[in-house]
Amino acid sequence: MKNAEQKLVAAARTGDQDSFKELVEMYKGRLFKYAMGLTGDWDAADELAQQTFIKAYKGLPTYRGASAFASWLFKIMTNLNIDNSRRNKPLSFSELGDRHIDEPNALKGAAHSSQPTDANLDSEQLNARIQTALDRLSMQQRSIFIMRHYHDLPLKTIGEILGVTTGTVKSQLFRALQGLRKQLAPLRSDFGLGEAS
Repeated sequence: MKNAEQKLVAAARTGDQDSFKELVEMYKGRLFKYAMGLTGDWDAADELAQQTFIKAYKGLPTYRGASAFASWLFKIMTNLNIDNSRRNKPLSFSELGDRHIDEPNALKGAAHSSQPTDANLDSEQLNARIQTALDRLSMQQRSIFIMRHYHDLPLKTIGEILGVTTGTVKSQLFRALQGLRKQLAPLRSDFGLGEAS
């Protein structure tokens, strides 16, 4: 797979648009999930993903292959999101209705039927509370948490994407987890998830 990816990247760097289209197909789902985690908004995530691919296409001549192509795309997206925030266009979590990002394993597969049930309402409320808690993290903490827990990226790779040391990634991830635990502690009793520790 890596060899095939390298061939596509090499061909795309020479101007082969079909190869770049294959790379887009290969990574669009993963990047969109990351964008949803950063923005919490379907349209903003779609726009951010498109901006990322446009910037990647224009930047192909500067891609040296020192990091994985996926890591390079994540770095571009992270930087674009930061730039968007600096332009006073914060990309924050909004009300998502029935469109929401894949939640941690405990929330995957929550049923959505045409007739609302108590379980569906609880799941929607739980998703909304989790998204609100994520939104309260700093942008760096949220990015690190999403890359680690939603995309299973290694800490070293996250550090390379964000341009920080692995130690910084570890400390920011720890702070993110502490903040989430604190903010989500009331959910334990509200949703019958056991006693708060």
